Amino acid sequence: MSKEAVVSFTITAVLATALSVFWRQRIDSVLPAPYLDEVFHVRQAQAYWQGRWREWDPKITTPPGLYVLSIGVMRLASYALPYVVEGFTADFRATNGLVVFNLLQLRLRRLLHRVRGEYRPSKICAWELNWTAMNICLFPPIFFFSGLYYTDIAALLFVIEAYWQDLQQGATTTVWGSFKLIAIGLMSLCFRQTNIIWVVVFVGGLKALRVLKSKTTECRSTDMARIAKGSWQLHQLYDPPARSASMLDYLYSILSIILNALLNVPAILKAIIPHLVVLSAFGAFVLWNGSIVLGHKEFHTAQIHLPQILYIWPYSMFFSWPLFVVPFAVRLYEGVKTKQPHLICKSLPGVLVSVGITLIMGAVVHFNTIVHPFTLADNRHYVFYVFRILFRHPAIRYLAAPVYFVCACAALSTLSGTWTKDLTTMTGAEEPTRDSKSVSIPAEGEVTVSFILIWLAATTLTLVTAPLVEPRYFIIPWVLWRLHVPPPPIDNKSPQARILRNIPYLLETIWYMIVNAAVGYMFLYKGFEWPQEPGVVQRFMW
Repeated sequence: MSKEAVVSFTITAVLATALSVFWRQRIDSVLPAPYLDEVFHVRQAQAYWQGRWREWDPKITTPPGLYVLSIGVMRLASYALPYVVEGFTADFRATNGLVVFNLLQLRLRRLLHRVRGEYRPSKICAWELNWTAMNICLFPPIFFFSGLYYTDIAALLFVIEAYWQDLQQGATTTVWGSFKLIAIGLMSLCFRQTNIIWVVVFVGGLKALRVLKSKTTECRSTDMARIAKGSWQLHQLYDPPARSASMLDYLYSILSIILNALLNVPAILKAIIPHLVVLSAFGAFVLWNGSIVLGHKEFHTAQIHLPQILYIWPYSMFFSWPLFVVPFAVRLYEGVKTKQPHLICKSLPGVLVSVGITLIMGAVVHFNTIVHPFTLADNRHYVFYVFRILFRHPAIRYLAAPVYFVCACAALSTLSGTWTKDLTTMTGAEEPTRDSKSVSIPAEGEVTVSFILIWLAATTLTLVTAPLVEPRYFIIPWVLWRLHVPPPPIDNKSPQARILRNIPYLLETIWYMIVNAAVGYMFLYKGFEWPQEPGVVQRFMW
């Protein structure tokens, strides 16, 4: 490991850990008793700590993975530490904030190295990698729940672990690798049931794609008939880089993937055996339990809730605007400088497509908006106030449709790296030769159309079956999106290029610290009381 890597790792890891420890200590000081869902989680974990393994709270909806993990950590700590671990609320919070949070840090850095290593094998920037990992850990919903005893961080940790384990095998499958992936996949289900989608659809889908790519050649044609013929007869796969893809390219890619998959069914099935084993185990659990959730089944019935896939876009824009603002500023500068205002909006689809998608979004809002009873009955959550705004006037929720569309374009453009060429042009850097020859052929590790399709499929399946809207539900799709946001070009060493390259990371860090400070202050020091529960402090939270 280089000196730069050691220094950047140490500084960013220590900063994230110190902030997390400070946050947890402030919570323990102001709020020593469990709060909200912690009441159920801590009580159940304490039952296990006391050896009552057959006891189960019927109000808990998620499996007991976090409790078992906490008991294991605390048993080890009781032998290693000079004081007695009592099993108080603070002890369980510590297992989540100290152990799980820091394991997540390490695993994110390792996974980023794998992803970025594929993207630029010889030019990995250690500061950029470690800074990104730190910012993900400071992501407000993640950071907030690192101080409480919730299952979200542990659920994310095991999805990250499953993804990394699968990437390590590439397009091949070994017995030992399959065993490890099955074990990690099953363990991930012990923390959150929806992890089945990320392990099977996302990780398994990418595995199937790697198999297809190992058995096909690149399709260079952009004609649909030739793409279909090439896919079926010549074993060619149409999977262009997302940064230069149009709406039609997504349709052509779906067609090519389906045709090639039909030709390679045995190879795909062999490669995804571990994912199918995990899926079978989950199916057996659902049959045995009679439902996906464990408790409170009457409040957590699956419903088709399509607007959920719309809500993730302003969610991403709110938290990740620092990643959007630099490319927009560059485009604005180039548009004014060259007197070509169309450059500012060149990542948006055509007018007809934009209007059509916006109208579809409006129809989804009109016919399928679901407001869970918990959403408008609990003013402790910020979602309550968002929905109050949306329903203040009948027209507001429809006027939000263009906002969803613009935010979606911004998020997908950032993920695909469509702004890389703009930033390269502005800083005077040269684009890689292989990219300039043909925009239809992606560079190694570059985000392609197929990756976005699989990410969208997994995100959709995770969200649209949940009638309740919670920021926590968007954590895993956001993290996987953020992991694959390509870094700005690093070829140019000029001061201007360095500044432009680092501004998004710096703004992201500052923004997250501001949001975390504001949300933390409101949670700890701006409590209020309900008339029906006098003397009980209620607190604002995600």
